[in-house]
Amino acid sequence: MPQPPPVGSSSQDGWELEATEAMRNADSRARTLLLGLQRLGFDSFSASDKARRPRILTLHVAGAQWREEGGSVEAVSDKFAVLLQALAREENGPEVLRLGLAGPTALSSSGADEVSAEGVEVQGGLRLEVRHRQGLYHEVSFGDDWDPPDLVCAYQPGFWGYDSWKDSVHHVLYHMQAPLLATSYNEEEADDDHSTLLEDFGCPPSCWSLPGWHPEVNPFAAASRRPSSVDSRNLQEQSWWQCLVPPRDRKS
Repeated sequence: MPQPPPVGSSSQDGWELEATEAMRNADSRARTLLLGLQRLGFDSFSASDKARRPRILTLHVAGAQWREEGGSVEAVSDKFAVLLQALAREENGPEVLRLGLAGPTALSSSGADEVSAEGVEVQGGLRLEVRHRQGLYHEVSFGDDWDPPDLVCAYQPGFWGYDSWKDSVHHVLYHMQAPLLATSYNEEEADDDHSTLLEDFGCPPSCWSLPGWHPEVNPFAAASRRPSSVDSRNLQEQSWWQCLVPPRDRKS
């Protein structure tokens, strides 16, 4: 079985050649997030960070769906196993991973608006803390005891089709002051998302400056493709990705 690459490794050749289609589909979200962290410079904690005990990495998933990202601590741990394993192996990696998942369908139909679950130990001594919040990302809170996120990820958000994302995007970039990693089903939707962010949501061009990036092919896209029900585009999860960083012009 292919091992997940270390956080500091951008190599995906072995995964593409050896992983089965089922493995590529199952691990795509975790590996996409892992490579995103590496590109943004979160592959290790600097010497100045080591004074912060425990070393904590906080990640949020906006628009989370319980069927895709998991609706319980156990399910999340399974869905993001590759990420957890790689972080646990890092010599100067985090000691605690806080993973917050928010979205209208972040939880199954349990009747609860908020669920908090934490304290799962995984390999290498990495502690996983998970919190679910049901609702739009900008309308929920993960608690004052959690630091703002180091990175927010949105899988196939479809910015181009949902005006409701505007407030959440601004919340990430201007209030949370965090990078926003977003994936798309294909090149056309990635371009549509980019245009919507730029023209309709008012994100300045500097949002795509380094360490962020403009839409491009994601090397850890899922393997499966399916036809769209509304046009001729093929849909492939995590096919393209882009990353926005808080703009130099801080006006919201």
